Amino acid sequence: SGLFHPEDVSDEVAQADMAPALLVGRMTVPPSLEDTWNRAYHEERLPLYRTIPGYIRARRFETVTREPENQPKYTTVHECQSPDVADSPEWEAVRKAQTPVWNTQVSAQMAFAPGSPGVYRRVFPA
Repeated sequence: SGLFHPEDVSDEVAQADMAPALLVGRMTVPPSLEDTWNRAYHEERLPLYRTIPGYIRARRFETVTREPENQPKYTTVHECQSPDVADSPEWEAVRKAQTPVWNTQVSAQMAFAPGSPGVYRRVFPA
């Protein structure tokens, strides 16, 4: 389905409450690269995050706002056991990892929204 990564996540995990910590990235890519970017994100980048201790899952979204020119088109919500996961050496290694399509065709064309990515911790329910 592409909603969750990994796709083989159990129903229990897929339907679980939101994680204690999130890293949220909001980004846009040129329309001509969207298919390639989405495929590289799903096939090259997201599998790498599974290797990070404390990483739970990712959920990806596409904007449905009526004024898309004012919003980043894509949002990825990485769910983690702690905000510290995003500061770990393993996270940094994945962020810098070289993958074929991502690094040669799409990453330079991607634009993050101001303040993105952001790391958040759950405040309610505690």
